[in-house]
Amino acid sequence: MRKLWLTYAWTDNDEQDIDYCVQRLTDAGLNVNLDRFNLSAGYHLWAQIEQYITDPAYTDAWLIFATPNSLASKKCQEELQWALNRALEERGISFPLLALFPTQVGNDLIPAPIKSRLFVSLEDDDWVERILAAVEGRQPNISTERLEPYSLTIHQDEGQSKPYSVELRPRPGAAKWSPFLAAVPADEAKQIDPGILPGPKNRPFRGAMVSHPTRGYSHDGNWYVMTASDEASPEKSYYLICRDLPSKLVFGNEDGPQYSVELSSSSTA
Repeated sequence: MRKLWLTYAWTDNDEQDIDYCVQRLTDAGLNVNLDRFNLSAGYHLWAQIEQYITDPAYTDAWLIFATPNSLASKKCQEELQWALNRALEERGISFPLLALFPTQVGNDLIPAPIKSRLFVSLEDDDWVERILAAVEGRQPNISTERLEPYSLTIHQDEGQSKPYSVELRPRPGAAKWSPFLAAVPADEAKQIDPGILPGPKNRPFRGAMVSHPTRGYSHDGNWYVMTASDEASPEKSYYLICRDLPSKLVFGNEDGPQYSVELSSSSTA
C-alpha cells in the first residue's frame, strides 16, 4: 500500500472535511499519514515530519490540503518550504508533490513548489484517481463521456405564451444541417403548439424570419414535422418554440443524419 503524508490546517477539519478526504483516499488504497495520528508526543515535531517525508519507508508522496487557512499558516508554510525542499534534496525530483484544493483557484494561489506538478480540485469528480495515479507513478484512468455531435439546451421564459425554447445546433466539426428538420410526437402537437426559428447561439430569439418553412404530419401519422432551409451551424442555432416540452424530439438535417432525444421540463436553463 502506497503511503501519503498529508499537510493541512487544523481549522479546515472543524467539520471533518479533512477526515472525509482521508477516508476517500484510504478507500482507494492509500495509507494516509497525518500529524495527529502519526506523530508521537514528546518528540521533536520537525524531526518526525522530516522522517515521514524524506524516508521512503514512511512516505511515497506528499499532499497539502490547500486552503487560505493552510496557505497562510506559518506551520504549514514552514512544512511546505522547509520539509519539502529537504524532501527534494533527499528523494529526488520524482518525489510526488501534490496539492488538493477544495475549489478551483487562480494560478497565483498555487504554491511555487506545486506549480510545475499536480494540483487537483475537489470539484473534479476524478480527484481521488488523479492523486492515486500520481502517487503510483502512472497515468490516471479517467473515463471520458462520449459527446453527441450536437448541442441541446432548454431555455425557459415564463413571460412568453410559449415559454420553452429548445436550442439545437451541430457541434464544431460536425456536419451542418440544411434543410433543418424538427419533429415532435403527432399526438402532442396541438398541446405544445411547436414552431421553429433560426437565431444566434445561446440567445433565444423570436423575431427571425424562416426561409421556405414547411409543417405537417409524417406519412405514418406518428410525427408532426417542421422544416426550413436556413442552415444550422456551430454559430447559428435553431429554436423549437413551444407551450410545453414534447416527450420526444427528432431533429437534424432533413436528408440525414437525424437525432432523437427524450426531453424533461426539469432540464431547463
